Amino acid sequence: MNALQINEHLIQLVRNERKITGEILQNISLFQKYSGFLKLDYPSMMSYLTRHLGYFENSAMFHGNQEAKCQKA
Repeated sequence: MNALQINEHLIQLVRNERKITGEILQNISLFQKYSGFLKLDYPSMMSYLTRHLGYFENSAMFHGNQEAKCQKA
C-alpha cells in the first residue's frame, strides 16, 4: 500500500466509525430510557458502561455526555 491508498482507507474507516458511534449512542439512549442498567442490577448507567461493556471511565463519560446531547436535540 502506498500513502494515498492508506489515506483512502483511513477516510473510509473514519466514516464507518462515525456511523457505528451514532448507532451506539442511539442504543445507549434507548437502554437508559428503559432503565436497562437497573434491570441488569447495575446501580448507574456509568457502572453499566464501564463494568458490563468494558468502556474506560473517560470513554463512558463521553458516551453518556453525547447521549444526553442527543436527547436534548
